Amino acid sequence: MLRGAIAQCCHLPPFLAIRVRLAHAAALDARPEYARATLRYPTTDDLPKATLIMPNQSSSRLLNSAGATVLLQLPGATDTTTQLEPGAVVTAYLIGRPY
Repeated sequence: MLRGAIAQCCHLPPFLAIRVRLAHAAALDARPEYARATLRYPTTDDLPKATLIMPNQSSSRLLNSAGATVLLQLPGATDTTTQLEPGAVVTAYLIGRPY
């Protein structure tokens, strides 16, 4: 509630969006979805790497969210693309402490 009030009064986006690389392959669902993940920061100037908390997450399992620092925005699967390969770049929304 406080985040929403601050966003409305100060015109700030509700969550910071960043670009990250996938640390491993991610299977895609037929519909676009958000997947819970953690970040790891490389020693080079490359993008942060995101690791899915649970590849087959259930939205009803609140405990899966406990260690998440980002939500990855994954596209829906197509006839030619059923998974994203390691190193693919996706948008991530910070939902926790980014360290």
